[in-house]
Amino acid sequence: DANVLSGFSQARASAQSLQATLRVRFIIGPSAPELNTAYWEALYDLQDKSPLFTGENVLVSRYLSSSDWRPVKLRPKGDLKAVAAASHPSNLKDYKLAEVDVPGELGRAKDALKDIATTELGDKEKCTLNSIIESLRGDVDILYLAAHGTVVNGEPRIWLEDEDGKAAITAADELTARIRELQHQPRLIVLASCQSAGKGAGDALQALGPKLAQAGVPAVIAMQGNISMESVKKFMPIFFEELQKDGQIDRALAVARGTIRDARDYWMPVLFMRLKSGRIWYVPGVGEEGEIFEKW
Repeated sequence: DANVLSGFSQARASAQSLQATLRVRFIIGPSAPELNTAYWEALYDLQDKSPLFTGENVLVSRYLSSSDWRPVKLRPKGDLKAVAAASHPSNLKDYKLAEVDVPGELGRAKDALKDIATTELGDKEKCTLNSIIESLRGDVDILYLAAHGTVVNGEPRIWLEDEDGKAAITAADELTARIRELQHQPRLIVLASCQSAGKGAGDALQALGPKLAQAGVPAVIAMQGNISMESVKKFMPIFFEELQKDGQIDRALAVARGTIRDARDYWMPVLFMRLKSGRIWYVPGVGEEGEIFEKW
């Protein structure tokens, strides 16, 4: 559309003249399902055909409203806490699903999170729904969850474990309800799970990622389709490494997306965010401890 193109071009030129970052945020209501299923993160520049959202100059996120307006109390970087969970049910082969490299997933998460105090689930302790929720009760900032995700009869499911280590195929609504009930929800949830942001068809807002965002989680990263394990392996360490530089979630995501730009699924990671500053932590004396949401 000529008007949209003109407005974007003017905004980008203005940001460039100020040596500032341009933030693009999509606000699409549930009444437009055909727009919610569009792969906006794959947009490219009409002039040189380059991807728009693979660098630090133009950042993108999606905004979803929520009835939960609890203020988010950010902490200094040194006080952050995380949970890294990887689910590998022992009977995945029965469902013709690929193996999940639990030691690799947890090892990469631990290395990437570095000095952030991290609780691990999936190796010595089973990655059950109850164990995830129990770990989050300690006022955790970041949840990283690696698990298979599928859509069954239009309803999203995530493949967690039961107490015996077998598949506990959990409805997105159940996981969302348990996280909503926490006194302090994670500030950021990262879902290394296929179709956790939909699959480009049907009602994308019914996927796990959007549901968590609408339940009140300030920032959620999810996958819009069946992202390859190879892309996840390359993407996640860079994302967490960049996140620790300045706490800017959308900037870290853009840099990580740019590192896999040659992959066919580089656009699949999606950020749903309501944080006004886009930060996961603040610098004492410089940043703001009390974060507020953008309201539309």
